[in-house]
Amino acid sequence: MNFAPCVDVAVNPNNPVIVKTGRSFSASADSVTLLAKEYIIPHRKFGVITVLKHFPGHGSSQDDTHFGIADVTKTWTTDELKPYKDLLQAGYVDAVMSAHIVNKNLDPRGYPGTLSDRILDSLLRKALGYNGVVFSDDMQMHAISKQYGIDESIKLALMRVSISSVFPTTSRTPSNANVDIVHGIIRKMVLSGDIKRERIDQSYRRVMKLKSKLTASQSTLEMYQVQAAKEKLRADQLQMKLDELNAPSASKKKKKKRKRS
Repeated sequence: MNFAPCVDVAVNPNNPVIVKTGRSFSASADSVTLLAKEYIIPHRKFGVITVLKHFPGHGSSQDDTHFGIADVTKTWTTDELKPYKDLLQAGYVDAVMSAHIVNKNLDPRGYPGTLSDRILDSLLRKALGYNGVVFSDDMQMHAISKQYGIDESIKLALMRVSISSVFPTTSRTPSNANVDIVHGIIRKMVLSGDIKRERIDQSYRRVMKLKSKLTASQSTLEMYQVQAAKEKLRADQLQMKLDELNAPSASKKKKKKRKRS
């Protein structure tokens, strides 16, 4: 699995984390869609699942969510949804990653996208019709960890929007959120009733469905590997025949040179 491509539209040329770092394909939503599709095609050919990010769009932000809140309420445009709409309609979406941005036009309560049911459920799932796995961006980024803390952020993410929360072990903003701690927090919340078991089951089914696609992709990869091996064998055999054909002419040239000498 590759947590890419980034389908953020380069709305703000001074965006410090998406545009200035060269992570956006273009300021044109249509170009982003086209290039993202071309990016996804070879991944599928070789059995690699891709993840579109950062929903609902991080390209207009003026701040970096690694270090704090990024409010795009006044800068975000609906054009930033176009790559998601077009790629969904074309069947090129394996999974989606959420953004930690705040957009009060989409959620007046001011919850970051990752914790907002209005952004991930009402907009992504219901309005756009996406029913696959949603990964959060790194939950240890300061836009989440410094505003909500680990327990509250997990509760909001699973209770409201049923997403797969990501806690990278190589995060630039490390915390004590290892696998055992996160699992313990989730288990405790399920047992207490704060998070319904149905939510966990729902997420589990989505993850298993994605994994089945990965298994199918692996079969496709093996098919291409066999095909490549056959093509290499044919190329080697052809080269041997060419070498055999060229060998007599080469020996004749040597004989001519000997006679002249």
